[in-house]
Amino acid sequence: MDQAIDRTTEEQKGVFVDIWDRGNYRLGSPGLRIVPRFKEYIPEGCTINDYGSGTGRAAVALRRLGHPVNMVDIAPNALEDEAKNLLGPGFTFTLASLWDLPADFPWAPWGYCMEVLMTIPPAKLDLTLQNIRRTSDNVFVQVYNRIDRRVGHECNLIHEDRQWWQKKLGEYFDNVEEIPSQEIKQRYIYICREVGK
Repeated sequence: MDQAIDRTTEEQKGVFVDIWDRGNYRLGSPGLRIVPRFKEYIPEGCTINDYGSGTGRAAVALRRLGHPVNMVDIAPNALEDEAKNLLGPGFTFTLASLWDLPADFPWAPWGYCMEVLMTIPPAKLDLTLQNIRRTSDNVFVQVYNRIDRRVGHECNLIHEDRQWWQKKLGEYFDNVEEIPSQEIKQRYIYICREVGK
């Protein structure tokens, strides 16, 4: 990983505002597709922090399953109307980068982080993981190891294999279990837990 690759919060925000506007980022929702697998691991009704919530489709699905959800995303234009219309107690949205996550961002027993970590500037990845760990005991993570260029922007800034990601996540969580993707081999899914939780 090239730690020299960096963007400020404002630079990253500008990139992803443009990608959400012009880069066909809404065509699918990996987070929504994986909700049925995630729900196998989480207690009924537990609060979930959705790190990099994007459209909010996954968060809406989780809310409908009875989970309070705290969303956070860097792009103000990503969240779709269905999610916006549900905002209120038990369903929140914070505009922030994951490495500049506000100190008062809520804690939750579980986090959900779908295809976000590989988009983080490498120089900011450890800060991001520290913030996720500070605000959740366990997290369900999917990363995607491929080049993704849209409207002149490099979306995925970290290109590492499954073993690298497992080791990196293991720096922050006591137990990191990989489960196989049911989609393509470049997608890696990890259940990251604090022992005893």
